[in-house]
Amino acid sequence: MGQLIDEDDCEVCVGGLTDRTPCTEDCTGEWGGTAYLDNCGDCIAELADDDCFDARFNIYNLVGEEIENFIIKEGDSTFYVAISTT
Repeated sequence: MGQLIDEDDCEVCVGGLTDRTPCTEDCTGEWGGTAYLDNCGDCIAELADDDCFDARFNIYNLVGEEIENFIIKEGDSTFYVAISTT
């Protein structure tokens, strides 16, 4: 007997042998969107939105160039270091 697959709200086949799980709705109501709730329950949807700790960081690559429009997502297991020179 075959396994059933289905199309999720992002129009992607999920289930069965696809190893995909259905997309989820973000805090703005967009299916598969990138907005998330911060630790205080506020919806972070835009680059200009501050998390509940009002934290902002500049992210630099290995040669010291700033990476613009970079967002660290909750659950990201990458290690980042913020250094202030002031």
